[in-house]
Amino acid sequence: MSDGKRVGRIEEVIRALGISRNYEGYPCIVHAVDLVVDDPALLRAVTKALYPAVAGYLGVSTVNVERNLRTVVKTCWERGNRPLLDKLAGFPLQCKPTTGEMIDYVAHFIARESPDGM
Repeated sequence: MSDGKRVGRIEEVIRALGISRNYEGYPCIVHAVDLVVDDPALLRAVTKALYPAVAGYLGVSTVNVERNLRTVVKTCWERGNRPLLDKLAGFPLQCKPTTGEMIDYVAHFIARESPDGM
């Protein structure tokens, strides 16, 4: 698990993307990114491993996690900071990323900032 500095940095990036704390998916994406920075293999089992881990941590259902993450990805795509999203992805995006892709982009950016993931 991460320290408070890394979670703070994840929150900065998420907010810069246009996802504010008033979205129920905000804590979901922050925790999901944090988990993926520690264990990138979770991206190969998003619905079977990552969503249940986030749901357990937040005390909600996996269905709730999935829906709320889809909402924040859609919000970012439609009204968020698209240039930053393109920068995180490493290339210009032509279509809305999946939830797993979005988590991967942010997690990779955070991990790349510091050799130890911060």
